[in-house]
Amino acid sequence: INDEQYEFLQSTGLLITNKPKLRLCTIIIDKSLVWYGSVNALGFYSDKDNIIKLKDDRIVAEMLNVLFG
Repeated sequence: INDEQYEFLQSTGLLITNKPKLRLCTIIIDKSLVWYGSVNALGFYSDKDNIIKLKDDRIVAEMLNVLFG
């Protein structure tokens, strides 16, 4: 994610966390819905990438713990 993308997303009210050493492509919506996989939602993807959608509060809690500690 570059500075321009980061600033735009923050201006829309989204909380953006970039951890360069952590390879976890995920989107968490309303602390209840997770999109998780190898697809970079803000960049390019290939036909070999995949993504799954989960609605599970426990998984969201675990993902947030990984991201924010």
